[in-house]
This record gives sequence, C-alpha cells and structure tokens, in this order.
Amino acid sequence: METLNYIPDDGYTENAYLAPRHGISTAIRFQYRPTPPNARTQLLEGVKKHTAERQEAMFSAAAARSIVSWDIAGKDGELLEVTAANIMRLKWQVYNRIHSIVIFGTDGGDIDPDASDNEKNELADAELDAILGKKPLADVKLAKNDETSASPSDSP
Repeated sequence: METLNYIPDDGYTENAYLAPRHGISTAIRFQYRPTPPNARTQLLEGVKKHTAERQEAMFSAAAARSIVSWDIAGKDGELLEVTAANIMRLKWQVYNRIHSIVIFGTDGGDIDPDASDNEKNELADAELDAILGKKPLADVKLAKNDETSASPSDSP
C-alpha cells in the first residue's frame, strides 16, 4: 500500500504496526483512515466544553470511526470489535499510541517486521530524521515525500 501526502476522499486507508512492549502489550496491527486536519480541529474544539471523561469518550469514538480493522484480541483469543468502549479499555500506552497515529498523525507506528525492505528503510530514515531534527515523525515523513516527489525543474 502506498502512503500518500494527502487524504483522498475515497476510503483511503493506511496500515500501522505497534511493536510488542515487554509487560505492556503484544504486537498490534491495524488499518485506519487518517483523520483530516479539519476533522481533528473540530474534535479538539468540540471536546473543550466537556468533562475529562466525556473528552476521552469523544476521542475514542473518533478513533473507532477511523479504525477499519485491528488484530487486538480479548481474553478468550477472539478479536475485539473496534468500538469506542473497547478503545477506552486499552492500556493507556496502547491507547495513547493509537490516538497519536489515528487522530493526531504525530506517530507513524513502528517498523513492521513483515514489511518490505523498502518500507522498513523508509520508516527507519524518517524516525532518525525525527530524532535528529526534533520534529514529529509525521512531519518528517511528509517532508521526505515532498523531497522525493519534487521534479528537477522545481530546483533552483
């Protein structure tokens, strides 16, 4: 799947992978529709007048609408349905990362061991640039994509 610099209005989705964290979570893969900036702004403005509990419910509902599928299983091993209620029951570390990816776009997830070598290299480069440049990973990914898509005639 190709990662785009914009969000088409056609059901476009992206894949995300969260590496296992000892004592916290197993590996998680999910597919989601990125949140457009105007929808994120509306959400951030809309939650201001509510209690903290209601704000979390609103963020979780927005994430549930964006997540197409995931491989998070319950105690019985069955896949959990993607719902706001289930998102609100995730461990806070997983909850925060999913929101950072799906709602805020400030996290691109981890390098999926099942990804192609090219995808792994691109994400590793973006992560290093984010660390060195102290920029959000999503901004670094966009800048890298802009650099590679510029034609020679665009250069001075």
